[in-house]
Amino acid sequence: MDSGCDATHASVFYTTADNDFEPLPLQNLYFCVHCVKLKSRRCVLQELDTLYLPNELETVPTSDALMRKNRASNSYICPLCHNSLQVASSGATARPTTPTAAKGVTTPRKYSLHCLVCQWMSRDAGIEDANVASGGWQNTDPEDVPMVTNVLKWYRKLLDVSKVEAERGKRKISTKKRFSITEKTGKIGGASMSHISPLQREKFEQASVSKKITEFPKDLYDDKTPLHKITTLEQRFQQPLAQPKYVKDLLPRRSHLVSRCSMRCRECEHNLCKPNFNPSLTKFKIHLIALNYVPNLRVVSIPPLELNEESKLILSLTNPLPYAVHVSLLPLTEEESAIKSADVYLPESALFVGAREEMDGGEEPPPKDDPKVIHLRKECKLEFFVRVKPLIASDDIKFGCILEHNYHAKSTFQSESEQEEDVSNLRHHVYVTLGPVKQ
Repeated sequence: MDSGCDATHASVFYTTADNDFEPLPLQNLYFCVHCVKLKSRRCVLQELDTLYLPNELETVPTSDALMRKNRASNSYICPLCHNSLQVASSGATARPTTPTAAKGVTTPRKYSLHCLVCQWMSRDAGIEDANVASGGWQNTDPEDVPMVTNVLKWYRKLLDVSKVEAERGKRKISTKKRFSITEKTGKIGGASMSHISPLQREKFEQASVSKKITEFPKDLYDDKTPLHKITTLEQRFQQPLAQPKYVKDLLPRRSHLVSRCSMRCRECEHNLCKPNFNPSLTKFKIHLIALNYVPNLRVVSIPPLELNEESKLILSLTNPLPYAVHVSLLPLTEEESAIKSADVYLPESALFVGAREEMDGGEEPPPKDDPKVIHLRKECKLEFFVRVKPLIASDDIKFGCILEHNYHAKSTFQSESEQEEDVSNLRHHVYVTLGPVKQ
């Protein structure tokens, strides 16, 4: 890197096939080999594959997860530092009451929850020790839990009533028959409406606004309670029903289940990312990330940028494909280049980038490099010069271009001669930010 050059403020962004989406780094994009297009998170559908415990790495069926409200049964999180709690055992020697009973002295084991990071223990919250290591600790629910549960049940019943009324309107027969099938039988899809009709006459106690306003505590400024004994906002929001004021009232929380999702293309409905079903494995069955299919453009070095003066920067291209690619950098149209803040002078000829190292010999030899354009060449990596002229005194100089390269579509049902015919040129809109202009 040249002296005085700094590329820490530089970044390169790619756009997907839909230009309405904002540009993203290449590592955040997918590449659909069926549509032959770049895809972002908005271009794919997420599908839930499996739920598992983050500490035990055990899969949990969906029915059990719904029953437990997406929480673990025997895994807890520290209420102070939000790390996993470990089970600690302690023994208490029982004193014999008679001399003859001294031979049969037993040592019962007690189990408590202990945090290895902040040294918090379940005993600090007044929770009694359990007799078994698998659980059984006292879990005190706040006073508002029954009220919130009743409200949720009420609105679920209202939802059932609205669904029944909507289904009743759909199932009405012609006006010649005055009564519908639902009104005659009192059933919808074989289910009776007897458990829903009394709800319409039932009245639920709605919450009313209290006219009593809590007075400002006069001893607030005189309170000498240490700050480390008062809970923070994050700790209170982790327990929204209780929201304890003091640390001693914090209770351990059951850890959330972690999900593994697969990504499916919205256009062709093929999988772009498919994780392994086993939670202990980090490999993917399908992992079509853009870094493995699109040449990666990066900024190597940037000289000090001055207004209305040309500067020569060094960009690099890395080829992840198993064959050599010819990359052409083309200028944007007038409408697309409206956001630019600098003029850029791109290489006129196509840039040859060799295949990655895994391929054997027999590849196309690289052409003779022009030292005015090529700075360095290393197997599948190429560094070249680009001249930039800032037009405005901005804190973020940027320019754009079109990156065009050849792509070989693969198919297991085609012969080698047919695969050679499936060569196409792909175009990607690329935007480069270079940082501020020298003042």
